[in-house]
This record gives sequence, structure tokens and C-alpha cells, in this order.
Amino acid sequence: MNEFTFDMLFDKYKPMGRREEIHQLVNLVEWFSPHVVLELGVCQGGTLGFWEHLLPVDGLLVGADRLNVVQWDWRSSPKNVDYVQCDLDDPLSYVGIAEALGNEFVDFLYIDADHYYDGVKGHFELYAPLVRKGGIIAFHDIRDNKGSGYGVGKFFNELKERYGWLEILVPGEDRGPGADGIGVIFQ
Repeated sequence: MNEFTFDMLFDKYKPMGRREEIHQLVNLVEWFSPHVVLELGVCQGGTLGFWEHLLPVDGLLVGADRLNVVQWDWRSSPKNVDYVQCDLDDPLSYVGIAEALGNEFVDFLYIDADHYYDGVKGHFELYAPLVRKGGIIAFHDIRDNKGSGYGVGKFFNELKERYGWLEILVPGEDRGPGADGIGVIFQ
């Protein structure tokens, strides 16, 4: 994605995360051209807006989170965007998310929900089976800044032993707990 378009969308959607890291992930996802995207841990919908922008007209985007506090009107998108308000830790939520996906396999899964080890591991174990072979899964906040106690990085390091992987880390000052780093695995 060119710098102008990225900056326009970044200012519009205001995703949580470092601009440079989000831009590199958006470029990877754009290159990958996913047809079905699932985001766990949508929060205000910043990255969800990027996925909606990259989605082909006949694609499907599903966001899921405990609360629906998305700051843009995803319901009026001309593309097929759905939102499942649920407890991602509840195995019954899997059923609702699978139904929203229309039993389609996911090309790209973005996990940015529970940042503690057991939570992110549980989300991966529950929702990774929805991702097709050859799909990609990205985790936000893999860098454990200032001893946050977060476990995303620890879990991602374990996954690196089993999958092809890529880390998107922008050097710089410590921005506080869980403030940066994106890890990507290739199914």
C-alpha cells in the first residue's frame, strides 16, 4: 500500500500500534490478497478498517470481541463485514464465529485479544483450525516491554519452532506494556 493511502487510512481508523509495524503488516496482507479475514480482539476497529479496505468485493471480514466499540460504521460497508460480540474464551463463541464465516476457511487471522500467555495460547488453539493450509496468522504485541507480564511474545517464540515465521519489530524506545511488535506465522 502506498504511503499516501496508508497515511489516510491510519489517520481515519487510528489503529493501536506502531505506524511502521502496522504498515508492514498491511503490505504483507495486501500482497497475500486474502479473501476471508478474521480479527480477534477488534477494540476500536483500527486494523479492522485496514482489512476492510484490502478485502475484495466478494470477500468476507469477521471481527470478534467482547464489546462492540468499533469507531467506524462497519455495518454500512459495501463489502461483506460482520461482527460477533462474544467472549473469545468461551468455546461456544467458536460456533458463532464459524457461522459468521459461513463455514469458509480463513486466509488471514489477526489475533490482538488477550495478551497473557494462557489467553493467547487458548485463542490460537481454538481459532487456528479455522485457518486454511497456506494461510497466515498474525499476533500483535509480541514484544514484552517493561516487564508487562504479557505472554504473546513467549507464546509466539514457541510457535516459531513449528511454523515458518516473520517478526515485524521497529527499533526504538520502550513504549510500555505490550505496545509493539507483530509476529506472523505461515500455516
